[in-house]
Amino acid sequence: MSMHCFDTEIAKELGLIEGIVYHHICFWTNNNTKAKRNKREGKHWTYSSIREIAVTLNYLTQKQIRTAIDNLVKAGKILKANYSRGKRTNWYHAVDAIKYFKRLQEAEDSNEIGAEPFAPEGETTIAPEGKSITDIKPDIKTSSIEVAEVDNLFEEVWKIYPKDRCRYPERTKKAYRKLVQNGADPDTILSALKLYASKSINHSRWTVSYSDNWFAQARYREQIVSLSERKDKLKPLTTEQIQLRIDWLNTGGKMAKSIPQDQLDQIIASGMWSPPEGWLGRKAA
Repeated sequence: MSMHCFDTEIAKELGLIEGIVYHHICFWTNNNTKAKRNKREGKHWTYSSIREIAVTLNYLTQKQIRTAIDNLVKAGKILKANYSRGKRTNWYHAVDAIKYFKRLQEAEDSNEIGAEPFAPEGETTIAPEGKSITDIKPDIKTSSIEVAEVDNLFEEVWKIYPKDRCRYPERTKKAYRKLVQNGADPDTILSALKLYASKSINHSRWTVSYSDNWFAQARYREQIVSLSERKDKLKPLTTEQIQLRIDWLNTGGKMAKSIPQDQLDQIIASGMWSPPEGWLGRKAA
């Protein structure tokens, strides 16, 4: 379980959601300042899309986050810019991030608060250059038995990853192991990978990530975001409907080709059917 903090002064002045988002941006501004990263025009910045922020603050909608950021900018609490060439990703700088975290530390030292400052879940306490949304959690030490269990889970994952983009199996296993040991849910990773493998079939191969990069960069989260954005628009298939379409896929022919991609994603995510090795997609039907 992760604990999320927020700035009570900002919450009283602008609203609770603004307080939560402000703390999030302060955290990364403070970390990047300490690490001397993302410095532009004399300030250290953090950058990410609204969608990426929503992955971490997953109890807020993208609209709520966007509105909170706009309110924080208007109030002069954060600055917004764009230093990404050819990209629409915004950069943010919390004006008083250093003072804010100093106050937070003082409050902790005096036992005024009982939780550690919130940091997004994941691997490192310092955002790598050019990265602002990296999950951060304490490193979890596991026994050799636990490592063996994780490695067994990896074998299933390795079978599903697009074969022509599998690379450096030991490096990939190490990245997967680190994700799971740092708190990522194996079932979530597996479901996300199944969606990714399905979508990659008809893509140019150079656009499909190599396996070691996909796990090292925790790209399974992109599939979670993609699925969450569509779930309200999709009409979920019943178990009977999923089974019927599985029969079509196994039989082949026109009915298999008629299955929309969204429904195919649901079928794979259900765990009732997985693309067989060497499967080329509905074109093979």
